[in-house]
Amino acid sequence: MVTLKQGLIYLGLFIIVIGTFGYVGGIESTQLTISTLTIQSLAVTSLPDKIDPTLAKVGNVSVIIEFSGAISKLRIYPLAIQPLEIVGFVPIAIVPIELIYQGKKSWAVSGTVNATALPDIAADPNVINIWKDERIYLYNTCFPIDCDVSTGYSYTLDGAGEALKVDQVWANGTTGDGIVVAIADTGVNKNHPELTGRVVDGWAPENYTWGNDTDVHGTMTAAIVAGSTINGGKYNGMAPEAEIYDVMIMPKGEGYASDTLDGYDWIIDHYSTDGTPQIVSNSWGCYGPCSLDNPEHPVTKKILQAIDRGIAVVFAQGNCGRTCPSKFCWDFRAHLPQGLDKVIAVGAVNPALNYVGYSTEGPSVIGILKPDVMGITHFMGALGSGYGLNTGTSSSAPSIAGVIALLKQANPELTPAEVKKILEESATDMCDAGFDKWTGYGVVDAYDAYVGAIAFPSRRNPWGYGALSGVAMCGVGLIIPKPKGKRFWT
Repeated sequence: MVTLKQGLIYLGLFIIVIGTFGYVGGIESTQLTISTLTIQSLAVTSLPDKIDPTLAKVGNVSVIIEFSGAISKLRIYPLAIQPLEIVGFVPIAIVPIELIYQGKKSWAVSGTVNATALPDIAADPNVINIWKDERIYLYNTCFPIDCDVSTGYSYTLDGAGEALKVDQVWANGTTGDGIVVAIADTGVNKNHPELTGRVVDGWAPENYTWGNDTDVHGTMTAAIVAGSTINGGKYNGMAPEAEIYDVMIMPKGEGYASDTLDGYDWIIDHYSTDGTPQIVSNSWGCYGPCSLDNPEHPVTKKILQAIDRGIAVVFAQGNCGRTCPSKFCWDFRAHLPQGLDKVIAVGAVNPALNYVGYSTEGPSVIGILKPDVMGITHFMGALGSGYGLNTGTSSSAPSIAGVIALLKQANPELTPAEVKKILEESATDMCDAGFDKWTGYGVVDAYDAYVGAIAFPSRRNPWGYGALSGVAMCGVGLIIPKPKGKRFWT
């Protein structure tokens, strides 16, 4: 029995034989290569209905041809279980794959052919369809996978910070001082021991008061950003000297889009007054299709307005990964607002840097590559008025908001786009090489991102804050180490 893959080889061979006559499908051949006939480079911009539209391109394409009888253009004759015959030449012992569907018989054979020949092949009445020979993948190549939140009992928040290398940034005296992060959530308990003196302003809807957590969620996310150094430092936030604005858009764990509009309006007005907050952390979104998926939705426009004004907006990627999705998920897609290009969407790994199986895969519902980077989840931290498990991409997003606070202290002039670029280009790759739909560009490396933030060209000083090559700036002699294999601008 000859396999479909063997068919690919044999088809290439008989195309070469035909090519000795100078024509395939009536188009003159100019070059022969092993298993591939390359014909004149004519751009194929429109194709008959029989042909997969993704094959409209220049050059060689891998195809699967489904046919019901002899294909005269390729001299292919399916004779039941007999070998294919290439008329006039020595027969090649190849049996096409037989298909029986709804009582009708057809055959399929694969091979490589130049795209310019496709319309002529498709014109044969016995050709049913010509498909792209698609690559297929495992649903998840990111192993090992953590679907057990109880692994978080083995770690405290400082372990999450070490996984992101924030301790190495602190060693250089950068702890988030002077930076404000707005927490758009359920409210923040300003009296929690980890947040004493950290929550300095806020907004709440009518009948509520900022500085109070109406659930437990908002306090958790705020402490991940800016938890203090009490308790021996084991619950340190990523930026322990940053300050927090409490923007209560989801009182009692639920909210309306109109509350988000009001909260973001307050954030933008505040930023217009004194340049704070520089960052907004969001650990919320839709579990399935909703009106926010429309890029023209007022909430989408308001969030993009904040980014365009200079505020970095971070969103949790969502908890609807295929391996172990939340019970609330309607589908497995990244929705908006986290699916917007300008938003920094954060997926989740655990402190051992294992992919968390419920972290939503990309791309987004509007086709944007997501997530952007990965943060840390599954650890013990602040929760409500006490302590407990911090889980979900709800935890990983503020871990990266805290890292951004460090970057903004290191280089206050960084734009949201520059912050996103630095995080992506300094991230530690995991899963597939380069960007992949599970982990984006990889796990954030806070120290390498910090180095990149300092070195990033300044608009006031076109030579940057320092020099990756170690060149002295203005007689100061500031030396910036260059991480191997990382780049920070192009």
